[in-house]
Amino acid sequence: MLGSVELSVLTLLLVLAV
Repeated sequence: MLGSVELSVLTLLLVLAV
């Protein structure tokens, strides 16, 4: 799996969570 993509998605989710 593409770690870069996963990190980007996780970052977006974290930002939205905040």
